[in-house]
Amino acid sequence: MDLSNALIHQNYSIYIFLFLVKFFSKQLTDTISYIAETEFPTSWDWIFKNIWERLKYPSDNANFFGSLLALKSLVKNYEYLQKVDREPLEFMVEDTFPILAICSKNVLTNYNNDQVENVLRIIMKIFYKAIYVSIL
Repeated sequence: MDLSNALIHQNYSIYIFLFLVKFFSKQLTDTISYIAETEFPTSWDWIFKNIWERLKYPSDNANFFGSLLALKSLVKNYEYLQKVDREPLEFMVEDTFPILAICSKNVLTNYNNDQVENVLRIIMKIFYKAIYVSIL
């Protein structure tokens, strides 16, 4: 991958995903999952940092929800890997679980009732999947 393609991937991919998430969440989640299968963490090592930064600001609903979906896709990709290949998951868990725990407490004040269920469901799926994968 040349430098111009890398810059396009780094600067626009996550933004497109995060801003279009409410319209195409299933399709975009699948896309992130497929790309992450082949390019994360080798080529897309920057994506986790971008997701992590957006998780710090749960008041921006679209960015936060999109970041949760992207994180869920990344965690899901470790399900069928060998234990030695799951090292990046450990770092993701260490960095994001404290933020997700705080956000799950505060989600009731930042979202309306229709969104609360979806956001908490995604947070719980991330917790479940990461814990499940780590004990395999």
